[in-house]
Amino acid sequence: MALHNRIEWIGSGVRMGIKVDSGNVDWAPGPVILRHNIIARECGSELGDAGIMVKKAKNAIVERNLIDVTFIDNSVRFDACTNRRTFSNRKKNSTLLPGYDVTQARHTEEWELETEKC
Repeated sequence: MALHNRIEWIGSGVRMGIKVDSGNVDWAPGPVILRHNIIARECGSELGDAGIMVKKAKNAIVERNLIDVTFIDNSVRFDACTNRRTFSNRKKNSTLLPGYDVTQARHTEEWELETEKC
């Protein structure tokens, strides 16, 4: 769980704000909840910067984060997540940022809840 953090990048080079990856384990334990975080570079974003990446989580919830990255697809990314939800993630100028499902190669809509099929 990551709540109310300020992550500010200083200097050059591609950066990742928050990355949750279970590594060699099948799934991250428990729900992954990322809310009310601020992720930005001191002097504007660089190409390739990424905001939030959640990989191999059974339940991923990413809500109400302020993420300043150049490419929308790099703002909130899900990879191999069984259940995922994204809501009210925005850029500094209040542009709404959709999530991006790497596994399905598509954007996720607000309030869309992807659940495991039986």
